[in-house]
Amino acid sequence: MKEEVIRRAWQKREVFYNNTRFYIDHDYPSAILKRRMEYAEAKKILKERKTKFQTPYPARLRVFYNDGTRLYQSATEATEDMASRGFPVTIIPAPDGPDERETELLSTWQVAGHRRVGAAITPDRAPQKKKASQTQFKEKLQEFRRDPHPE
Repeated sequence: MKEEVIRRAWQKREVFYNNTRFYIDHDYPSAILKRRMEYAEAKKILKERKTKFQTPYPARLRVFYNDGTRLYQSATEATEDMASRGFPVTIIPAPDGPDERETELLSTWQVAGHRRVGAAITPDRAPQKKKASQTQFKEKLQEFRRDPHPE
């Protein structure tokens, strides 16, 4: 439903409520927004050059060059390759190191609507699997709440 609402809003270009224009976009966590904003200059130059691109979740850049498609995992990787291809882009320096906690959390989450491999549960195992899943969720939630560095 969310994707459908966003798609229709983007098609209309301008959405109004009580004569006030408002914007509809994805609601990403601040850490993801920060990483996605690193691609701003690269995306601007790609638009100027009329080169098609996409920004897949969480923070990547897929560029459709004439010689093939390239998926970049970081703004540093994207800007270095774009500069080597002759694009007038400033190379984004690599961060000091990856945020291990963020990487761990993102790698364990799943896209809504997709089923896990082996998700079939036999009736005799259902309560155990459900209880283990709830315990893992509670542990992750408690870890998140204990985070001394909220963003």
